[in-house]
Amino acid sequence: MDIQTVQHIDDGYLVNGALYVPPDPGNQHHEAVQAWIAEGNIPAPADPAPAFEPSDLDIRLAALEAKTGVTDADRQAARDELKIKEGR
Repeated sequence: MDIQTVQHIDDGYLVNGALYVPPDPGNQHHEAVQAWIAEGNIPAPADPAPAFEPSDLDIRLAALEAKTGVTDADRQAARDELKIKEGR
């Protein structure tokens, strides 16, 4: 295998931007990555987690909460109380 780039991802490696290599010592690609590292190469760090982008629903719920003062926790507490009253 011709290794040009290696990047840490999850618990394994991404080789040449295309091949996921799991951390399995019996895997031939894992062995090739380990040999590449032993030659003095350094895997790139994992990409940072993407920033949270609120969905349209998140935005609408936040606006509703701001308008009414009723939170998700309030709604869940009301549901739980109703279940108790109904014997569920």
